[in-house]
Amino acid sequence: MKTPIILLDRLGFDSSYYRTPTGESLFPEDRFDVRLITSVKKLPLAVGNALQSVVATPGSEIETLLEAGRYQSAFGGAKAERVVALTERQLLPAATLREALDIPGDRPEDIVIFRDKVPMKGFLRARGVRVPCFAPYSAGNARDLLQRFGTVVVKPRLDAGSKDVNIVCTVAALEQVEARYRDRLADFEVEEFIDGRIYHIDSVVQSSRVLVASVGRSVFPTTSYQSGSHYWDIELAEGPLRNRLLAFNQRVIECYPDFTGVMHHEAFVSDNEVVFCEIAARWGGGGIRAGFRFRTGIDLIATMLNAQLGGPIPASAGWSDEITGFSFLYISDRTLTRDVTLDEPWLVDLHLRVGRGDKLPPPRSLEQAAAVITVSGRDEAQVAERLAAAEAEITRCFG
Repeated sequence: MKTPIILLDRLGFDSSYYRTPTGESLFPEDRFDVRLITSVKKLPLAVGNALQSVVATPGSEIETLLEAGRYQSAFGGAKAERVVALTERQLLPAATLREALDIPGDRPEDIVIFRDKVPMKGFLRARGVRVPCFAPYSAGNARDLLQRFGTVVVKPRLDAGSKDVNIVCTVAALEQVEARYRDRLADFEVEEFIDGRIYHIDSVVQSSRVLVASVGRSVFPTTSYQSGSHYWDIELAEGPLRNRLLAFNQRVIECYPDFTGVMHHEAFVSDNEVVFCEIAARWGGGGIRAGFRFRTGIDLIATMLNAQLGGPIPASAGWSDEITGFSFLYISDRTLTRDVTLDEPWLVDLHLRVGRGDKLPPPRSLEQAAAVITVSGRDEAQVAERLAAAEAEITRCFG
């Protein structure tokens, strides 16, 4: 018997996100009847033998999704057994659908503490985790925190990819932020600026116990896209700092005793202090999926899917000797004039967002890069060297 499921999608069903490295679908037709809710823009990618029914919506308004979900849940006279979503922005709508349709799985109250940065930090602060001083955005809250700390960060409560993140040092700069976002300031938070390097820990978790995790560091600021250069992220090798971050990660994840699946956790290291940044109940973006799979043999998206379906959670069978790193390469207003033929044994993965003859506008978030390049190396220096070589070769392909 095949399992009827609703997939809430904004990636495109026939995209590489839903495939293994060898091209097999994560939704084999002998296991699933997929009832897809996708966007009108991604409708051309709604192809595959596992698809039982497709509904495309023009936006992500919850009432529209609920209407589509009710239709898909009852399609063919057999109620859907699961609702799955594999991207961060769809996790809360998927939880709302489960609750409305009485389908097993996470409810909105389970997900909001991974999505909204205000209840997220409040939840962890109440459990003794060091988080930045924060508040929902208001003119009073922002000026109070600015006076106390000298520098604050203003960012959306729900967005990802460092979109609309503002680092503010003066009242005049705050006024500029307020003018720019005056129609949606209620969607923002303000918090103290932590002057430290940011790291991410990506974990496979079973009932709040970390089974396997990797640690990476941001070599450049996550706001690099604003200058249109590049962003590097390189994995940490074994050592005291990695062990310290893994211990902090386990401490944070223990605050979610019922959680099973995949977590992407970001933290600052500042003046010998580890400070929580944010956490998400999903796979990390950029080259994290490819690097994690190279290092451990585990596919984070497949693991997230299995968790939402109530299936088994894998543990690593062994680690590769080499570490990995990835680059977001930003190339705006230039045209790809020839095919990229980068063929190196250390190239783990290459994802191009442009085709020949295309050019991209300036990026509006961290992940809107022309290319995502993932490489391996024996140490951080070699990974950096190989990222630079790959970037140079790809850049030469743009006119």
